[in-house]
Amino acid sequence: MKEPRLAGKDPDSDEMLVVHSKILYEKPMIREVFEKFYDTCIALDNQYFGNSKEQRIEIGASVSFFSKKYPQIISTDIKHADNLDMVVDAQNMPFENNTIRAIYGINCFHHLPNPNLFFKELERTLDIGCACILIDPYYGFTSRRFYKKIFNSEIFDMDQKEWVNESLGFMNGANQALSYIVFQRDKKKMGKHVSKLRNCTTKTAQ
Repeated sequence: MKEPRLAGKDPDSDEMLVVHSKILYEKPMIREVFEKFYDTCIALDNQYFGNSKEQRIEIGASVSFFSKKYPQIISTDIKHADNLDMVVDAQNMPFENNTIRAIYGINCFHHLPNPNLFFKELERTLDIGCACILIDPYYGFTSRRFYKKIFNSEIFDMDQKEWVNESLGFMNGANQALSYIVFQRDKKKMGKHVSKLRNCTTKTAQ
């Protein structure tokens, strides 16, 4: 299951981005999976987010082609890449209050060092009736064993006590169980921390 071209590469390096981009465009199955993610985000957006004409932002985009398929999307990441529209720190976004229709994050939530800061930015930047869609690693029986063995630069620790995880870099040291910790295990705590975010729901699928 491990891609040999990734062996020995620093996950935070520009070289890793180049390899990831090649893999994405060379493997139709992976591209189809991400296209499904993009289509799902847009379908949920159109169904639930009203008639707001505000901006749609993708965070943690990395080598994403979301904005190529849907040009209305502004693709961003904390690190520069040629396919991105902007460099944006999701914990300190350069957008004005109530100017965002939708924020999408695909496989990036667990890389946030401090989810509390991210939630505050959601409260500040999202327009009324608009929301954020996150897709992150699942925490089922198979995943718990799979993720622990295949990734050397990330962990899968469902027992991490605090949400904050000051990782070693953009990619190194992230806990792929963070979405479980925040949205499932600590759901009541989350409700208190983000009281301004209404109707916060979590959909899970294997």
